[in-house]
Amino acid sequence: MRIALGQIDMGFEEKEKTMTLCSRLLAEAKEKQVDFVIFPEMTLTGFTLNPETYGEDRKNSPSMAFFREEAKKNHVAICYGLPVYENGVATNHCIILDEVKGVPVAPLICYDLRFPEIFQIVSEQAKVIPVIASWPTARREHWMTLLKARAIENQCFILGVNRSGEGGGLSYIGDSMAVSPTGEVLAHVEGGNGLTIVDIDLSEADAYRNSFPVKADRKPALYHALWEESSKQK
Repeated sequence: MRIALGQIDMGFEEKEKTMTLCSRLLAEAKEKQVDFVIFPEMTLTGFTLNPETYGEDRKNSPSMAFFREEAKKNHVAICYGLPVYENGVATNHCIILDEVKGVPVAPLICYDLRFPEIFQIVSEQAKVIPVIASWPTARREHWMTLLKARAIENQCFILGVNRSGEGGGLSYIGDSMAVSPTGEVLAHVEGGNGLTIVDIDLSEADAYRNSFPVKADRKPALYHALWEESSKQK
């Protein structure tokens, strides 16, 4: 399976400019026979705190229409981030267009990386977990360490795609990474715009889980019982 980490500097709240950049990169992905392109969190806007202006209705989303057309035109699956604003409520979404060759994929967003329980749950079925982010340079060591930890803990491929450049008063170096089920860094890119392409073999996750059955040795029922007992004592 050929993956492209689409690290970009989308600036801040500049949708039209970023559409042009993404369109160019998706055309490149088609030329390089990529199966799945992953872009950062809030792909077209950057991490906006103005959802009333830049958020979209999922049922009538210009961003979704744009990426849907690009997916069809370039014969590629796309993972992207979208701020949604509906009925006065803002939510942060990660969307995948088209099936990813029938492979179970569980996309997560930025801050989710700090909560290992979520990864344990989704990795029961998914062996590929994209994590799209707007992770500031100041906390880059956390980002890189946690990506590797989640891959090792869950014996799956972790595909972390962060933005680069400046936006909303923050600096982003990127550090987009693909990490194997054993914790090997298959690809790592610091700053700049562009596709970083990596080929992954999903059978590696199966083989590693069979040879070192960590997930089979987990005891979720016990953990839940301990949590309930602890809650009663508070």
